Amino acid sequence: MQPSTVFVRMFLILSISFLIFNSFLSAQDNPKIPQVAVLTFDGRGLTSIETWPLTDRFRGELVKTRAFVVLERQLMESILKEQGFQQTGCTSTECAIQAGKILNVQKMIAGSIGKVGSTWTVDVSLIDVETSRIEQSFNRNFKGAVDGLLPILKEIAIEMMPAVEGISETPLYISGFAALASVGVGTFSFFKAEDSYDKYKAATTANKANGFKEDTKSFDQITTISTIVVGTSALFYFIYKKFYDDSKIPPGYMASPYIKKGDTIGLAVTIQF
Repeated sequence: MQPSTVFVRMFLILSISFLIFNSFLSAQDNPKIPQVAVLTFDGRGLTSIETWPLTDRFRGELVKTRAFVVLERQLMESILKEQGFQQTGCTSTECAIQAGKILNVQKMIAGSIGKVGSTWTVDVSLIDVETSRIEQSFNRNFKGAVDGLLPILKEIAIEMMPAVEGISETPLYISGFAALASVGVGTFSFFKAEDSYDKYKAATTANKANGFKEDTKSFDQITTISTIVVGTSALFYFIYKKFYDDSKIPPGYMASPYIKKGDTIGLAVTIQF
């Protein structure tokens, strides 16, 4: 067996191993998205007719971030009612933790909206039920009509994302570096195939011609395999990337710093094709 043929088979084995390893990471490296329940905000200076829609809007904005599995309000109220738990007036951390244990969720969110003079104050806390600890506290002040609180609630929901361990970007890094390495190997093999083909045409003996012909074939195979690896990595990247919603990520925060640092996959695909 010629050395070039051995190299082709080794490269193919490494490529397949990479794809299997990459798939394993994508399945194993993603932390579980936490389940969260949102207690109706305590409205100070607001009626329940205003408080409930504001809480529902915040709940909906949390769903859009894809950082939480949010318990539906009707289901939450039904479970708490069955257990005889009174949600009205449940504003303390201890009460939120008790509700979280009944609901069997990992996180609870409690908040209040009040008014001091002409200024609205919004305070929202993310509470870990197991540790009984307030993980994050978010505060906003706003002057204006009550409907101006809607974008404030959206802003807080987005800001809450970094407080929760999100989807790991490790598979994105692996895909990018594998694609970039494959581009290098594929480009090298392409030029080597061209060189071998020129030597094949210029060969003076049958043995030399056959040798250069086999080399050309081997390098062509390597180029094809590297192209497949780049294409597969790019496909994996774009499928995985759909879990990130860049438009809902606040300024200064990137769910994947990989995207921020040059988009290596895009560069690799451009070079390869």
